[in-house]
Amino acid sequence: MNIFVKYNSEGRILSVTRVNKMPEGLKHPYAVDSEEGVEVLSIEPLGQFADMEPLDIHNNFTVDVEKKTLVKQRPGKIRPSKKSE
Repeated sequence: MNIFVKYNSEGRILSVTRVNKMPEGLKHPYAVDSEEGVEVLSIEPLGQFADMEPLDIHNNFTVDVEKKTLVKQRPGKIRPSKKSE
């Protein structure tokens, strides 16, 4: 099983999903790689992520774009989406 995190160029998580078995030939469960500035991070559900729901990852983490790792957000810190600015 893997967890896949779709994120933008600022590290904002757009989508999180768990996949038990990937179909052969696919790198990740998201259909296309065509969105500019959007990437997918694959993580193994170990340690703190073992029992965590995708929504908890989405709400509590961002992606360090340079290191390609998840970073826990500070409590109460909410970043507005680009659409609402």
